[in-house]
Parts: sequence; structure tokens; C-alpha cells
Amino acid sequence: GEHADVDVASAQRLHAICTCVEYAGIACIWAHQGVLQPAPPFIKGQVLASRVRTRLSLSGLKEARQRWRELLIVALLGSLALITFGISSGFMWPMLFGSWSSALQRLCVTFLMPAFVEEVLFRAMLLPCREDHGAAFPGGLSAALPVRPSTEHSGSLAAAWPCDAEENLWEELGAKELPLCSLASSAPGFQPRTSSRPPLLMQASTLAIFVTYHLDFIHSLPVFRDVRFLVLALILGTSCQEALLRTGSLWPGIVMHWLWVWCWLTFGFRI
Repeated sequence: GEHADVDVASAQRLHAICTCVEYAGIACIWAHQGVLQPAPPFIKGQVLASRVRTRLSLSGLKEARQRWRELLIVALLGSLALITFGISSGFMWPMLFGSWSSALQRLCVTFLMPAFVEEVLFRAMLLPCREDHGAAFPGGLSAALPVRPSTEHSGSLAAAWPCDAEENLWEELGAKELPLCSLASSAPGFQPRTSSRPPLLMQASTLAIFVTYHLDFIHSLPVFRDVRFLVLALILGTSCQEALLRTGSLWPGIVMHWLWVWCWLTFGFRI
């Protein structure tokens, strides 16, 4: 009894710490992106709404259909990684499901939660769109360090420099003009490095928050504290995030998340 009380207390402390880390991580990412600000309304809800609306729009499925080969590879590699690690670690084992009715009910429930809700929260709302501040993220070190070009320089190369996309953000933050961008853009043969993907640090941070989320207060079951489950959550999150970054649409990740969780609960759940 005393040992069980200690385990419960330790689990509660872990959940409390991870909940704080999760919320602090989200706040840091949003502050870094300019979504969270020190003055009212504190959170730029229109930016978050725009991200979700853009990534759930049916027009975004066009690019997803054009990139179906890439999505197929992501889905196959993700499935292979989940099955291989899940079975080899002993966390999952193939089994027969109880009944068709329960399997169909679970199919409906898992689409909404966790698939749809978690993809919106941890992919659509945390990762910035290309439309947030412009058409591209700067290549190189980080999108957190754009350098606004001097207005005295112009031309096609200067206009193509990716930090032009952050001009509005710089104006809001009251940043000063720096000559580095204009100097680089005026160099002979200069080719700006752009990317439609957020910086690797931001991608890794969102995945870390996603994994930590599975240890917060709403995930109190012992299965969520199993390291093997957390590794599977990381594999799933990485695959869904990659699908989003390649297509700009949230739907491929929602479908993969949905079917993977449903298959786990229906055919491979083992504690």
C-alpha cells in the first residue's frame, strides 16, 4: 500500500511537471513566432485561425494529390517503423478484435480524438504557414533571425531575399534596419536560400511538445508513461509532421494518425 502511494505521488509529480513544460513550450514557440505578445489581446487568434483554415481547406488537397508518391513513402515508412518497434519491443502484438461493432465505434471516435484534435493543435497551430509572413522561410540558421534589407537598395535579387517576407513582423517588433541583407543581395551571382519548411529547431520543438503532451494531466494511465509508447508517439508525430510540411495540408496527417491509432487499439493493443 505504501509503495503504491509512492508510485501514485511520483506519477502525479511527473504529470504536473510535463504539463508545465508543455504549456511553457507552446508559449515559447508562439512568442518566437510573434503569435503570443505582451499586450492585449495577448494571442493573435486570427493567425492561428488562418493556419488551421489554410491547412484544412480542400484546395490544399490538390498539392497532396500531386505529391501522393511522397505521401505513400511517408505512410509506408511510418507504418513499418511503428510495427517493427511496437512488436520487437513487446509493446504490441497482433490479436483479434472483440467485435465489429466495437471496432466501428472506435473508428469513429479515434478520427475526432486523437487524430483530428491533436493534428490541429500540435501541427496546424504550432507550425507556421508560408502565408503567415510571406512565401518562404529563410534558409540557413533559423527563421528566427531574419534581417530586414535597407530600403535604399532595390532590384530583383533584393526583392527575392526571404527576409522581405518578415517586413511586417519587423515593423511590429520595432526592429532596426541592418545592411547585411542588402549587402548579400547585391553581391554578384547571389542566389537567396529559401525553404518552405520551418527551421529544424522549430520542427524538433513541436515534436518534443507533442511527446510531452502524452505525459500531462489528461494522460494519467500507466500506458502513457511507458517509454515504448512515447517512442511510438514520436514516430507517429514525425510522420504526420512530415506529411504536413510536404503538402501544406493537414488531411494526410489526420488520416495516418487516425488509422494508425485505430489499428493499434483494434489489432495490436497490449499492456
